Formats: sequence, structure tokens, C-alpha cells
Amino acid sequence: MVNSISSQPGANRFRSLLVMILVLICIVIFLGYSQYLTQQTDRVARDRVISEVRQALAMMLYDYAVKGKLQQLQRFDRENPFTLMAAYRPVPKAYRGTLVDEPAKLSAGWYYDLSRRQVIWQARDGERQRFVLRLDYQDGNHNGRFDAGREELIGLDIKKASE
Repeated sequence: MVNSISSQPGANRFRSLLVMILVLICIVIFLGYSQYLTQQTDRVARDRVISEVRQALAMMLYDYAVKGKLQQLQRFDRENPFTLMAAYRPVPKAYRGTLVDEPAKLSAGWYYDLSRRQVIWQARDGERQRFVLRLDYQDGNHNGRFDAGREELIGLDIKKASE
């Protein structure tokens, strides 16, 4: 009788080791892909909230323009966009509130840093980005303030903050 390759000494051990290596490779690939998907999901959620804030700001800008209160928009520069948003649409569930002192570790979500007057987005993977609410206008007289009727209003927008 002829010996087959599977009857050689150590063949079962070799097959078991090979299966374990293949399973470990599959686990590593799965974990890497799930981390990538988590990052992408966080970014999509971040972009959705930014879009919702911009829509609420556009409604607010329209409301102030119709009522002839454009001059009052200056006071919203660098303010908390989530408190402004609450008048026009629901605040996102991921908004966690206002911080007086920013801790080193935050749970995932949105915060308003009162000391820097910036919005913080904290991702689940530790990524952190800052945004600021800005009143954009053409400062024709270079006085650093928006003068309704004399200067062109571009809009009220949330932008990525320069660190």
C-alpha cells in the first residue's frame, strides 16, 4: 500500500497550523476593515451635522433679512451654533453641551468650547476637529464690524477652525 501525503508524520499538525494562520489572517483583515468603516461612519455623521447646522443658519439668515435685523447678526460671530440651531430645527443627539475647560479625553460627539469659542467634534477613534461659527461679509470700511446696508453680507457659516 502506498502512503499518501496525509498519512505522513506531522500532516495533521501542519493542516491545523495552516487553518489557524488562515483564520488569523481573516480576523486581521476583518478588524482593519471594521476600523475603516467606523472612521467613514464618523465622518459621514460629522458632515451630516455640519450640513444641518448650515441649513439652520441659512433659515436664520433669511429670517433676520426678512425682519430687517441683519445688523444683529454680528453678535453671533464665534457663538455656539447649536443654541442658534435650536430655534430652527432639532439639535443633534450627538451634541453633548458646553465645556468651560476642555478635558484631554472626551467621549464621541459634539461640544462647544466656551474658552476658545469653538465647536469640537470628537470621533470614536480619537480624531478631534474644531469648527468656528463666522459671519462672513465684505468689510469695505475695514472697521472689523458688519455694517448692514453699507457692506455686502456673504453669510453665517460654520467652518473648520485654524489651530
